[in-house]
Amino acid sequence: MDYSAIFARHFARLVGLLVTEGSSVDEQKVSLRAALQFSKEGTALIAREDRRVLADGVIVSEVFPGVKEFGARLQTHGVKELLFAKDAHAVEVLGVARLLAGPSTEADGGRNFHALFGALGANTIAITTDLRMEARPDDEDEEEDDDAVDTTMSIFGVRSVLSQAQRVGSAPEPLIERLARKRTANGIAKTLERLAILIEALQREGSAEDVVEGFLGIITHEQNAPNPDAKRAYIQTVRRLAKAPLLTTVARQVRKHPDQRERYVTILSRTGEEGALAAFRQIMAAPSLHERTLYLSVLRELSGAVPALVHSLANDQWYMVRAAADVLAELKPVEAEQGLITLLSHADDRVRRSALRALAELGTSRAPDAIKRGLKDPSAQVRGAAAVALASLRDVRNTTTIATALEEEVDEEAQFTFVRALGALGGADAVQRLMRTASQDTGRTSRLVRRSTSLRLSAISALANAHTPAAVMALKELANDKDREVREAAQRALSLQRSTPSGSMRALTPSGAVRAVDGDAPRRNTTPRGIRAIDS
Repeated sequence: MDYSAIFARHFARLVGLLVTEGSSVDEQKVSLRAALQFSKEGTALIAREDRRVLADGVIVSEVFPGVKEFGARLQTHGVKELLFAKDAHAVEVLGVARLLAGPSTEADGGRNFHALFGALGANTIAITTDLRMEARPDDEDEEEDDDAVDTTMSIFGVRSVLSQAQRVGSAPEPLIERLARKRTANGIAKTLERLAILIEALQREGSAEDVVEGFLGIITHEQNAPNPDAKRAYIQTVRRLAKAPLLTTVARQVRKHPDQRERYVTILSRTGEEGALAAFRQIMAAPSLHERTLYLSVLRELSGAVPALVHSLANDQWYMVRAAADVLAELKPVEAEQGLITLLSHADDRVRRSALRALAELGTSRAPDAIKRGLKDPSAQVRGAAAVALASLRDVRNTTTIATALEEEVDEEAQFTFVRALGALGGADAVQRLMRTASQDTGRTSRLVRRSTSLRLSAISALANAHTPAAVMALKELANDKDREVREAAQRALSLQRSTPSGSMRALTPSGAVRAVDGDAPRRNTTPRGIRAIDS
């Protein structure tokens, strides 16, 4: 997980609290301690592009608390960059946060902030303002001995790197060793440029492990950048390499060499949302449940995963949107709530079904009301998925809502799903509603619900799933029904009650689909939770 991105999020949260909730001292302390914890991992460069916040060149999503306010404050004060040294002092981190949260002088290019920062006397934090007022000696690179040290370079410069990369046995190690020896920003920038060219050539040639070795070398030495200009050179190089083809090459290595997983995760984590998207694309393309599970576990470790998936919810391709919703259902981040609610108006009903399932998994305070909207959806399958999602919240207060929707439902398959959802809830009210559906007395059910034998059998199956004394009493009554199929189904359900442990899992398919009803106990659902093969 990229420590610099997490540090930036906690520091942004601290600034946001100082701006909006000045009296929340306890929360401010928590954010400060969290930021300091990740400051121990290495240097972190926070930069601004307009009002966007970047941590080591990777955009920090505004879905995280305080990030938007932090970006606005950086712009207002004219601060372009903040470089935090490893183990930055707590008093200095807090001091800079308070300066950012304080009053600003409009359109001074950071002149006032620079003066206040100078008075702070910080030794572990450096700044760059829009006017670049801080004093920095010009870097003068040490003498280059490239030709003598690095056999991949010659008087032909870039072209020699490309030609060498195409030869068998070429590797990035010599350039990585040289990078470790550089001490000035100019020398570091030149070496990084050559190393980036080599890595790109190696990727085109299919030398995946050399690509990984070169990328890891850059990330490793980045932590020891001697000054802000050198740090900036590292960041620019990482951003240059953080492109889909190269990161896809890295992500594919996870399944090929799982024993070296940590190496690949380090790269995918450092590249933020782009790295997370590379892992996400592998989930979409995975041919087996094993590979999906593998890449899902990788995605859990990446700090850019949630922002990348939330942004994917606005993608133009329906299958990518649905896949993102399915993965978010596994990760359960509360930040995804609004994006998933918005999907309930998506044009594709498959996307709406996935959004309902994901909202149920999140279980946020707004989820129940949003899911209830799905009971009015034009698609019968979506209405069924909404009933299943509502039942999965395990709140018996939703019984009336599902039962009312059942009474108004005209689609037979949706009726089956509503009935199963009531069985999953299993409360006294749900059992009573199921008994009405299974009853032969037509006066006890809605005129809109045409009680076919199949529907009555489905209600019996749902009563069997309820596993409550009231459900058993209802089944005993139905065991004397005039309809032979209903009577035999109730008798079989009663016999299974004696052999099935109380409280066993109830048969609800994650997709809300209806399984064939044969009057017997429902078959075990083998559909994997969350991630599934993409429908055509």
